[in-house]
Amino acid sequence: MKKSKMILFLMLLIAIILCLPSIFYLLSHRTISGFDAYYTYTLTKSNSHQIGLLSGGLVIGLLLLFSLCYGWMIQKEKEIFHRTKSIFCFIAIISFIFMLILPFLSSDIYYYIGDSWLASKYYENPYYTSVADLQEKGINDEILANTGYWKNTTSVYGPLWNLWAEIMVSLSFGSVTIALFIFKLFAYFTHLCIVWLCYKLTKSKKYMLIYGLNPLVLVELLSNVHNDIYLLLFVILAFYCLTKKKNIYLTSLFLALSIGIKYSTILLVPFVLIYYFGKEKIGKKLGYCMIFRIWHHRSCFVALFAILPR
Repeated sequence: MKKSKMILFLMLLIAIILCLPSIFYLLSHRTISGFDAYYTYTLTKSNSHQIGLLSGGLVIGLLLLFSLCYGWMIQKEKEIFHRTKSIFCFIAIISFIFMLILPFLSSDIYYYIGDSWLASKYYENPYYTSVADLQEKGINDEILANTGYWKNTTSVYGPLWNLWAEIMVSLSFGSVTIALFIFKLFAYFTHLCIVWLCYKLTKSKKYMLIYGLNPLVLVELLSNVHNDIYLLLFVILAFYCLTKKKNIYLTSLFLALSIGIKYSTILLVPFVLIYYFGKEKIGKKLGYCMIFRIWHHRSCFVALFAILPR
C-alpha cells in the first residue's frame, strides 16, 4: 500500500513540476500575450541550443515517467483504489493541474480564440474571413495579435464549434489571457463529464483511469486545449445512447453534434448503422437508411446556413 501511495504522490509531483513554468510565466508577465507555444519550456531566454535540448529532454523525461506510473497504476487499480469516488477525485486533481499548464506543444488554441473573436467582436464570418484579413484593414487588438501561425487560415471546423467558441470568447472582455482560461475551464469540466460517462458506459473503474489520466489526453486536450474533447464527448454520448438506451434517434443527434465540431466523425456513421440494424431484414435496413439519408441532408442544410455570409 505504501508503494501505491508513493506512485500517486509521484504522479502528482510530476504534474506540479510540469505546471511550475506556466505559473512562473504568468506571475512574471501577468498575461499570456506574446507567449510562444514552442518556447523553451523552462522559460529560460537563452540562445543556447544545449539548454533548449536539456529543457525539452526534461519535459519528455517527466512525461515518460508519468506514463510509466500511469501504466503501473492501471495494472494495480484494484489494490490502489477501493472506491469510484476516490478515482474520480484523483483524476480531477491531476487534470486541474494539467489544465493550468500553458500550451507548449501546439498553438491551435490561439487560432480558435482569434477565429471566434473576429466573429464575436467584428461580426465577420470565419469561413470567409481570416484574422490576417482584419489585420490588413488595420484592426489588430490583443486577441487578434496573438492568433499566431494560423492567422491566414479561415475556419476549417464545423458550425457548432464556431458557435460554441464564439460564446466562450465573448466572455473574455477582449483579453487573450481570460479567453485562454475560459476555453481551458470548459475543457476541464468536459473532460470530467467524459470520465463519468466512461464509467456509466463500462461500469469499470479501470476505464475511468485509462481515459482520465492518459498522458496524451491530459497534454493535448487540457494543456494544449484541442477542440477534439467536445467531439469525443458527443461520440461517447452517441455510443451510450446506442448501446445502453438502444435509441437510434439520440445516437444520430449526438453524432450530428460531433460532426458539427469536426467533420471527421462522419466516418463513424456506417459502423453505427451496422451495429444497430445488423439483425434487421433487408427491407427495414433500406427504409432506415433512407430515413437516415433524409436526416443527413437536413443536417447539411443547417450547416450550410450557418456558414453563409452575414
